[in-house]
Amino acid sequence: MWGIPLLVAVTLLGGVVFLALVLVIHWFIITEFYRLAEKKGFPSNPWMSIFFGSALIVVLYLRWWWGIPLLAALMLLTEVFRKDVIPYHRIGLLAQAWIYISLFLGCLVLIRQHGGSGRWDGAVWVLLMFSTIWVCDTGAYWGGSAWGKSPLHIKASPKKTVAGFVIGAVVGLIWALGWTQLSGIRYTVWDGLALGIIVGLVGQAGDLVESLYKRQAEVKDTSNLLSGHGGAWDRFDSILFVSPVLLTYMIIAKIWY
Repeated sequence: MWGIPLLVAVTLLGGVVFLALVLVIHWFIITEFYRLAEKKGFPSNPWMSIFFGSALIVVLYLRWWWGIPLLAALMLLTEVFRKDVIPYHRIGLLAQAWIYISLFLGCLVLIRQHGGSGRWDGAVWVLLMFSTIWVCDTGAYWGGSAWGKSPLHIKASPKKTVAGFVIGAVVGLIWALGWTQLSGIRYTVWDGLALGIIVGLVGQAGDLVESLYKRQAEVKDTSNLLSGHGGAWDRFDSILFVSPVLLTYMIIAKIWY
């Protein structure tokens, strides 16, 4: 239970404190990602991904946009100096982790920086996003348990149901609409709708993607980091997908700066 108060406090503080927390989460998720890859027979060496992924998140925090292609080039160039022949799977894992985990978590940092890293605007967006995801997940769980019959995606997660998906999306949408209007910041109804729809659809899709990785690796949880709640990847699977899409909406709607 200590995780939620810590997350709220760090989000409100913002700045380098929030950046540091994201980097720690990033480290855990990358480690879990490579642990699952190892179970499928791929060599587990996450340090290159941790280094270049952390560098990408810092570059995004500093808004040094020119550093993104430079880091990508350097990351691939390191393969030239390896003694063995470049295997496709190693570069594939590196690219997956860099985009799916590092880049997407970097988008979370940029959302917190909205309006300035020390101001409330970005903190409210992040907290609304987190709370909407939690409400959506809870609605999906209870809705699926009560009325779920038809599986949503047997290949990725046979326990998830269409009823759970729909109920989770609706509950999340209602929550997002309500709190965007009560937050004290000038959000429009469209902002609430956008947040609710993004979380309800994209967030649950992110959960399915992570479930597919776990199903392929034949594991229930990505780790036992959080007793009874799985690993860091299990806790942030929806966040990984929601962050870049929500940031895109904020940029298109001209409310991010």
